[in-house]
Amino acid sequence: MEDLFEDYFVCLKSEIERIKTDGVVFDTVYIGGGTPTAVPNHYITDLIKVIDNRTNDAEITVECNPGTVS
Repeated sequence: MEDLFEDYFVCLKSEIERIKTDGVVFDTVYIGGGTPTAVPNHYITDLIKVIDNRTNDAEITVECNPGTVS
């Protein structure tokens, strides 16, 4: 499924940028479900950059499987 990572994250970032929040600022962000750390780090980093533009010093949590993280 690695060949789908790029397309998935491009679409995900596009959706985040497309959603109109009309001044809503997020205080917390949770990235999880399906162990997001299974993808290369740069995808998560790029996603957080897009999300961070819509936060006010938010707490950002990324779920991970301790058995796959070093």
